[in-house]
Amino acid sequence: MNFIVLFSSILITFFFPILSFPINIANYILIKKERKIYALLTAFSLGLIAYTWKPAMVYDLYRWQQEIRIFSYSGFSAVIQRIITDLEPLNYIIKYIISKTGNFNLVQFFISFIGYYEILWIIADYSKNKKINIFPFTIGTIFILLSLKYIDFISGLWFNFAIINFALGIYLDYTKKTKRIHWMFYLISVLTHISTIYILIMLIISKTIKTENYKKIIVITFIISLLFGPILLFLDTHINMYIIHYISKLYNSYFINGDKYDYLHAGTNLLFAVIRLFITLDRKSTRLNSS
Repeated sequence: MNFIVLFSSILITFFFPILSFPINIANYILIKKERKIYALLTAFSLGLIAYTWKPAMVYDLYRWQQEIRIFSYSGFSAVIQRIITDLEPLNYIIKYIISKTGNFNLVQFFISFIGYYEILWIIADYSKNKKINIFPFTIGTIFILLSLKYIDFISGLWFNFAIINFALGIYLDYTKKTKRIHWMFYLISVLTHISTIYILIMLIISKTIKTENYKKIIVITFIISLLFGPILLFLDTHINMYIIHYISKLYNSYFINGDKYDYLHAGTNLLFAVIRLFITLDRKSTRLNSS
């Protein structure tokens, strides 16, 4: 019976992606044993919907599609120039590869598909490991998906994609105890959008604080994060270097002026915070139970 449902879902996903989304997400919630498969199908349907979306000129995606068009008749030297300017190699390498296919809409398909699959995989894996019942699982899934506005995601791909990969790295780091794989996702995050280097620095600082007192870790990390602004301002004021100016600009844009960027990034930041909170609480409860 499950095979028939799965085969039907695959067919509907390819031919009717908009119709397939509610069907796939329902199967993702209801069929526990095949959640990761339906996570893949749900993400694929969202990617196909993104593929057909034509962005207005006000969206970043419109500008990126124009840049991909430029890459389509430019050499790799143009990509190197953009990497030197924006310090985001993975971002521009993906755009360059897509430009050579001639299908410029693949950029939103690829990023949406991978990003949403990672989100749904985290939820499914955590639920499986912790044996979460269907009701809280349903509420949590709907809450996280609604917090990540779909149109905002596909129109502002790169920062969102970077944050999602960072969240996956966090999840693997604290639940799977992987030695290297989680660092690959941290690296993907930074290479996709350089602004995520700030939360990577904060994570490294928090991991180096040798204490079991979580409140102390949070307070110390928060105090250090507050020093970023004044330090960057001082360096930017006294040292005339493009890289310092660019890093300072990114910090002010993505982590200070929240009112300006909130509409675009609130969902992924919330996702990151919720996942980190769950992991922290789980570690605390495990430590208490063992003692």
